[in-house]
Amino acid sequence: TSLPRYPRGQVGTVEAVRGCHVFPDAVVAGQGEDPQWLYTVVFSGRDLWGEAADPTVTISIDCWEPYLERA
Repeated sequence: TSLPRYPRGQVGTVEAVRGCHVFPDAVVAGQGEDPQWLYTVVFSGRDLWGEAADPTVTISIDCWEPYLERA
């Protein structure tokens, strides 16, 4: 997976739908293009790094649908 480790298992908010695109994980595994939806997901800095983090910090990450779980 190309999803960074720090947001894994955290709850975020889908900010934008970026469309359906060739899924790189499938291509490198020799499974063809396997188009997947891509979303921009926003995470709170405090959710990622704890209460000591600046409460105004948010992180936006483009995430493929197979990386996401419904909260």
